[in-house]
Amino acid sequence: MTSPQSWFDLPLMPPMDPRAIISFVQLDDNGGLPRNAQFQNSNSFNAPVTWAASPLSLSAGTGATLPQCVAVTPQDFEATQNAIQWIASHGVVRPNTQVAPSVQKIIFLKAGNAYITTFFLDWAGGVTSTDVQLSIRDNSATGGNFLNGAAGTVPAFTWSGNTFGGTSRKLSVCTTGPGRIAMGLRVIDNGGNVSMFEMDWNIVP
Repeated sequence: MTSPQSWFDLPLMPPMDPRAIISFVQLDDNGGLPRNAQFQNSNSFNAPVTWAASPLSLSAGTGATLPQCVAVTPQDFEATQNAIQWIASHGVVRPNTQVAPSVQKIIFLKAGNAYITTFFLDWAGGVTSTDVQLSIRDNSATGGNFLNGAAGTVPAFTWSGNTFGGTSRKLSVCTTGPGRIAMGLRVIDNGGNVSMFEMDWNIVP
């Protein structure tokens, strides 16, 4: 079976590895300092609890929160110019109340290991987390991998050891190539609530 045909199938599917589309990802902490994610086979991405509403939302995308696209290697003149031209002609986010909530989550990123696309997230007031994980959304519906463990694990990029929260926090992503996929930021907040912020990534040349 290569793809689920119903909810009877989805929990039995093996999780997908986000490294297939992400080569680097970084998230600002509560003090605005960028923190690199660590990859791991997480045994806590899925949680057998009642999930709460996500405390995260996309920042307005204006002024200081305008999305960015930069070359991974600043000395690469061609990549630098391509990044400048790409961000000038591509709208990365549109998080406002004049479009339906279901499409506010659509995010456009530049494809390729030579580029980093950055957009900004807001945390609801007072909500913080020391446990943030990023993986492919549908992995949250699988049983995970069961090799060498008593519980299923999900391949995920994880942040721990720092506190995350506040507004206008950068999420910077370097992708491997074009495609479209639903991603999820799983958060366990300071109140113990488990939630997922869903994003529809369109990765384009």
